[in-house]
Amino acid sequence: PFIKKKSEAGINPEINKTLFFTQKGKDVYMICMNWPKKSIVLQGIAPKNVVDGTFLANSQKVTVTKSGKDLIIEPPVLSPDDYQPAYVFKLSGLVK
Repeated sequence: PFIKKKSEAGINPEINKTLFFTQKGKDVYMICMNWPKKSIVLQGIAPKNVVDGTFLANSQKVTVTKSGKDLIIEPPVLSPDDYQPAYVFKLSGLVK
């Protein structure tokens, strides 16, 4: 499964309270309640396979890299919409 025990994985603290995940099939959807101004670091979640990221609002590819045991997602440059309730990123290849 994608979600690991709290002791095994973490999320950078500045967005920990506004970041949620859901899964459909082998795709994981990361839901950001606020626009991430910096890279999103998923600690302890770096699979051996390649992970592709897409910002669903405009189908723009996002850069997803691995650093040690961490997965780093680079959100696109965007002026966030004050009326947007959430921003969703699709992560393909995170789950086998």
